[in-house]
Amino acid sequence: MNIYEKAKKYLQEQGFQSAEVIGEKGNEGLYIDVWNDRLEDTISIRIHDEEVKYLADQYKMHNP
Repeated sequence: MNIYEKAKKYLQEQGFQSAEVIGEKGNEGLYIDVWNDRLEDTISIRIHDEEVKYLADQYKMHNP
């Protein structure tokens, strides 16, 4: 399991069921859907790679 998949699992454990890894290996990204009040719709945002590393570390700490 790579860092994107670990971060995805951690986000899903925290209630972000929309977390998804998208892209080819080596060019993947972690995205979540969030509600935008102004647009009255959900938008998909990419999680920065530094945050992905942090979230993956959180997953490892909670799932030894």
